Amino acid sequence: MRTCRAHARASDPDGLTAIDILVNPDDATVERAKAVNARLRQCVPSRCTLDATHLPHVTTLQRYVHTKHLDEVVGAVESVISATDLSALDYEAAVIRCTDWNATGQGLAVFFVTINCQVPDFQTAILVAVTPSVDSDGTGAAFVTEAD
Repeated sequence: MRTCRAHARASDPDGLTAIDILVNPDDATVERAKAVNARLRQCVPSRCTLDATHLPHVTTLQRYVHTKHLDEVVGAVESVISATDLSALDYEAAVIRCTDWNATGQGLAVFFVTINCQVPDFQTAILVAVTPSVDSDGTGAAFVTEAD
């Protein structure tokens, strides 16, 4: 079962908050990603380990939104999610690419996926839902900066 959830937290009510709307893969895909991650770490032990704060996911949309509208954004996204049959969204890994950011322990592994026609429809609905609160002038301050 795929899951998708809207949740946000912000510290500056007059600023912007960076949001990342994602789809969590099913358990079998998570286990496969963990196996691939373990193989990557055999070659480069300093690579990121998948754990509770670093999970495989499919990013659907990233935007800066006005923090004062964050509850409305979360509600709008939750409405789209509840109106969507998430099991109909089909993602199939086609290629994996890895990169090293030349910083100790920093890198990225990306699975390029093929999708079915329901995925762009879902993304469009999410985009339409958040667009009234979007702003393009965000900075690093819009991201969560505390581990908790």
